[in-house]
Amino acid sequence: MKFIPLLAGAGVLIASTFVHGVDINNGKLLHEKNCVRCHTSEIYTRNNRKIKTFAQLKERIRQCELANELAWFEEDINDVAAYLNATYYLFGDR
Repeated sequence: MKFIPLLAGAGVLIASTFVHGVDINNGKLLHEKNCVRCHTSEIYTRNNRKIKTFAQLKERIRQCELANELAWFEEDINDVAAYLNATYYLFGDR
């Protein structure tokens, strides 16, 4: 029965990929394909970062998406926001 905790942990990991209808893996792929041209991880981890809330994060992603003419759907913006939040920001106010 030592396998039960491992299986439960795997279920949590899989479930965390799709949080509130978002796909963090898609967010990661979109970020890697489009955002790293301009942004390194330092922009997300610097001490004086400008983004202070999850709402600000989504708005900034929306601004970048428009400026770069990416034509993302709202779901894509949500996915990238969820990825960045889970990876760097860790905001609890979603």
